[in-house]
Amino acid sequence: VINKIWGSSSTDLYAVGSSGNIVYYKNGNWTKIESGTSIDFQDIWGVENKNGNFIKYIAADNHMLKLDTDNKISSINVAQNMILLSVWGRMPNLLYTAGNGAVLYKNYEWESISNSNVNHMYRVRGQGFNDVYGISSPGNIINHFNGYSWSSIETESENKYWSLSVSGNTIVAVGYQLEQAVITVLKK
Repeated sequence: VINKIWGSSSTDLYAVGSSGNIVYYKNGNWTKIESGTSIDFQDIWGVENKNGNFIKYIAADNHMLKLDTDNKISSINVAQNMILLSVWGRMPNLLYTAGNGAVLYKNYEWESISNSNVNHMYRVRGQGFNDVYGISSPGNIINHFNGYSWSSIETESENKYWSLSVSGNTIVAVGYQLEQAVITVLKK
């Protein structure tokens, strides 16, 4: 099962999923990358380094993995009892993670965010460090960080979101309501 796909272009994609599966698509060919684990991978996000290449970060329950520009995997230690379901960032030294709340990976150290709005955040995406969004449990709360503070955007209480994406002035959250798919589009 594939859980998330990330790519720097339509010809350079990574997909992560169940049982430690990572596959890489480059110019029409798929290649499996051995992860050395059977942990379910929940999310992947690439961050451009100073050389213009991308380092990929993988949220994997109670682990975070780093896939370097040569597709070599290393592990980043996380705090005890920390759960990672999502990762997003623009620089390797400042990543937002979400799972059992929002936590920063700042200057290669973990830093909890003390804010009741994000204590139960499990998905994170953004487009700038002053424009970050997350979904919080029970699944119908969309959080926004404006660079200074977090605020909540309440949606229909029956909606349960599982993922989101941010581009320009558009935020899209996808999920379900009872047995029907739900897509919510927010405009800034």
